[in-house]
Amino acid sequence: MPADELAEFAAKLAFRAVINVPELVFNKYVARYFHGVGRHLIMMLTLGYVRIPSSLRMVPKGTKPRPTAQDWAALIVGILTWGASAAAVCFALFGL
Repeated sequence: MPADELAEFAAKLAFRAVINVPELVFNKYVARYFHGVGRHLIMMLTLGYVRIPSSLRMVPKGTKPRPTAQDWAALIVGILTWGASAAAVCFALFGL
């Protein structure tokens, strides 16, 4: 039956998307995007009093850039903001 096959396909697609979320979030480019969204949102909410440096900041030669607590906060805020925005769009379009 086509409806059963479609439901099975949708379930497999959703399962793969859930499994790939950590892989996407910790991808270098996607993490920078979320970090940027989070740091700009934090800056807007605090009216510019809290400024988190870019994830592309320079470090001394021979050392690896280590994320700080502010970096993690910006990343988490960015992910939550993007997720809430996506949920709002789905709710507005589909009434889910």
